[in-house]
Parts: sequence; structure tokens; C-alpha cells
Amino acid sequence: MSYTTRKTEDGTAIPLGGDPLSDLIKCSKTAIGTVIGGATDPYFAEVLCRISQLQALSKDRTPVQALFGKKPTVAIPQCVSVPPGQKGMGIEVAIKPMRAVVYVHQHPITVWLGLTALLGTPILIGYMIGRRSKR
Repeated sequence: MSYTTRKTEDGTAIPLGGDPLSDLIKCSKTAIGTVIGGATDPYFAEVLCRISQLQALSKDRTPVQALFGKKPTVAIPQCVSVPPGQKGMGIEVAIKPMRAVVYVHQHPITVWLGLTALLGTPILIGYMIGRRSKR
């Protein structure tokens, strides 16, 4: 593979550094298209709102304080959820995990309940099986 040439979209090879202006124009067209696509995505506003919620939730308390139930003292912005199925650039794949992270930050008891269910269920099943076999 030669590092002095580059293949274009139509398969022709051009030398690197041959025409920097056209390279800059092609690169800027791609970048501008990506920025416009992201800014016009219907989920973009909700992503920004979820990020601001996470920033507000972690502003005045540590994760350990949140886990033990310290309430946030700053105002948390409310987000409008965009219904699923709308066409966009692909930001919608990040919405569900972001909603879950915000929910866990707002309700830290879910971490305790999840750990209790994860660890307690097998222990309870083992206890019940052991108790049944002793009869």
C-alpha cells in the first residue's frame, strides 16, 4: 500500500498533497453534512436535555451520596420525550440508555433494589430447594 497516493470514490488514485483546496472542500462538505444531519435529528433536543439533567443531578452530590439517598438541591430540567420510530441520523439508539441513566440518578433506590433482586433471588431459590429436600 502506498502512502503517497489516495483512492477517491470513483477509484482513481491521486497523490496526497496534490490539491489541498479540493481536499479541504470535500472534508468540509462531509463535516457540514454531518453537523446539519445531527442538528436536524428529532432526538437531538432530548439528548441535550438529558445531558443537562445529568449535569444538574451530579452538580452538588457525589455518586455515593446519591446512592444513599441525598436529594439534589439544584433544579432539574424537565425533558419532553420524543416518541420512537421517527427518522433521524441515528441518535435514537442513545435515548433509551440515557433515559435509564437519568432515572437511576433521580431514583437511587433502584440500584439497591436491582442488587437485592440479583443477589437475593438465587439465595432464596437455594434456600427453598434446601428446605424442601429436608422434609
